[in-house]
Amino acid sequence: MQGNMVMLVRSNEEEDEGDEESSEWLLKALTHQCSLALRVQGLTTGYCRDIHGEMEVFRRGQSSCVKGPQTQRKLFQYKVHDKGASFFARGTSSAVL
Repeated sequence: MQGNMVMLVRSNEEEDEGDEESSEWLLKALTHQCSLALRVQGLTTGYCRDIHGEMEVFRRGQSSCVKGPQTQRKLFQYKVHDKGASFFARGTSSAVL
């Protein structure tokens, strides 16, 4: 049987310390089980007109080596539009060129 499961895990920095630890544990456990994970967040530096946030893509591939599956990590920045979004490699936005 093959199938897909999509989950949304939301974390607020304003949570109590006890809740923050348990949500972090849940996030790590789910990430360890999945083959593809997306982590989307706003810019840590604050508001920017041309860049709205960053997205990390973690892809775990099947590998026959002894070390286990290989994990690829890619980082993109994005800008949200009225009817979609634009994704681009970090540092290649027209705002920083």
